[in-house]
Amino acid sequence: MLMALRNDLSKAYDSLYNKINESLLEYLRTDTLKVFHPALNKVKHWVDLKIYPPKVLRALTELLVRMNADHRQGHSLSDIFDQALTSDYIGREVPLWREIEASRGVFDLILESFRSEIKLGKTIPIVLLVMNKAEANELVTGIAFDGYPNNLRTEFKKLQTVLKKNGLADWSSHYQDSSAEWRPFGNLAGGETVEQIVEKALKAIETTDCKLIPSFQSIHKLNDPNSRRMLRQLRRDGCIVIADSISMRHPKLMSSFHRTALDSSFCTSIVTVAPVQSTFQLMREMTFVLQFKVSDLELTKRRTDVDEDYGVCIELSEGDDLQRWILDRVRKMYLPQSTGQTGIKDFMFANFGKR
Repeated sequence: MLMALRNDLSKAYDSLYNKINESLLEYLRTDTLKVFHPALNKVKHWVDLKIYPPKVLRALTELLVRMNADHRQGHSLSDIFDQALTSDYIGREVPLWREIEASRGVFDLILESFRSEIKLGKTIPIVLLVMNKAEANELVTGIAFDGYPNNLRTEFKKLQTVLKKNGLADWSSHYQDSSAEWRPFGNLAGGETVEQIVEKALKAIETTDCKLIPSFQSIHKLNDPNSRRMLRQLRRDGCIVIADSISMRHPKLMSSFHRTALDSSFCTSIVTVAPVQSTFQLMREMTFVLQFKVSDLELTKRRTDVDEDYGVCIELSEGDDLQRWILDRVRKMYLPQSTGQTGIKDFMFANFGKR
């Protein structure tokens, strides 16, 4: 009887793989999905070998089809992959989101590998510390300084005076709805946006074998919980930060940048841009005031980050617990790790994942 039940379960499991395989074969015959055919072929290979559970492969297939639909609507492949690597690409009310989040680590690894499969080229992450039009208006009206010391407002008025003397009384017109539409030098240099300037620079050095694709990240979203993995990746792998010196005078924007801790990473390259050279000395002497709640600090985020080792950042209120935590950290961080004892779990999982 147990053998019959086992056979029935095996057949049911196989039928799930077969259904996914049928869908993949149909997608691979569809020309509108041609860009994603390399990735779909890889998924089919995994279905044949039954490497991942059916629910993971089904969700992955559905995700690729959705990404293809976005690409056909005009969105760049680079941006689509960036968004798919965050939790806000798919609405939380959609069942697909729950499937992906349940195996987020697996999906992140797969999506990163698919970048090369689809031959996107080399992605160049560009973080923009740049205001939008609404925030520029907050500086003009002074609303941005409400709740902050008065010297911030006074110092910004000095900056406005310098800008006006240099023919930049209309500096706020350099900003649009998105940071990428910022025109660093106004009508000079053809009035190009920062996005156009970056793309032109990359075009000058890319080759047919190495396409360079800028991936613009606005400072406005990098501290969101859904962008946590993206921020960690930027810190780890490096990025280019383009900072607008006038935008740095907006207290909330500067606070957002400070919270990313990108400037403290040795992998980050930073350029500060001003519309005229004479403003830099004044900018260096200006004051910054950062207002944080403890919940905004990186130590709090690390404590709740599922990608951090448990215990790296922790809260304690007992002396004995503190002593044990210090011993645990010293052992793991500074003392050579001894080989663990062999037990039943080591035997059970000795060949886990090997084929």
